[in-house]
Order: sequence, then C-alpha cells, then structure tokens
Amino acid sequence: MGMPKKLFMFDTYINGQTYLGLIEEITPPKLSLKTEDYQGAGMPGSVAVLMGFDSSALDMELTMCGLEVSLLKTLGGPIDSLQLRFAGSYTDAASRQAVACEI
Repeated sequence: MGMPKKLFMFDTYINGQTYLGLIEEITPPKLSLKTEDYQGAGMPGSVAVLMGFDSSALDMELTMCGLEVSLLKTLGGPIDSLQLRFAGSYTDAASRQAVACEI
C-alpha cells in the first residue's frame, strides 16, 4: 500500500505567517543524489561514491494567486532570510485515515 495521492488542508507558512488560500500550488523538490564512479587499484569494477545532492536538488516552486508585496521585499536577501513551512495531510479515501505531511 502506497501513500494516498490527495493532499488536504494544505497550508504554507512564510516567516510564521499563514498563507492559507493564497498559495495555489507548490512543486516539491526533486531530490537527486550526485555520485561519482570510483575504481581503485586492484578493483575489478567501479563503485558509486556519494557526493551529496545535485546542484538543483533542493529547488522548489510555489504559485501564489496574487501579488504579495511583503515577499517581494525579501527578494535578493540572504539565503537564510526566509523560514518556509508547508503543512497538510494526506487522506486515504478507502479508510478515511489522515497522514500528516510537513515539508
């Protein structure tokens, strides 16, 4: 059994302020690992060595339904200037059980 696909009661918090009803859609990051093949002396084959995440592995997008001036003022600020939190729940249609989800 996999995760249910419908996300309900999803809310976005930016610096602790709720944007319920203002965020139309988000695209979560596509996590992808960067590996490098390594073959040492005497090894008959190579192994993949983990080198961390790809350069765009943590990029995510959100679409707002209007212009939010307070967020535009933070554009170009330091990388750690915004605190983002996405919270909601997946609801299974068959069993009606909710599974919390937070990004």
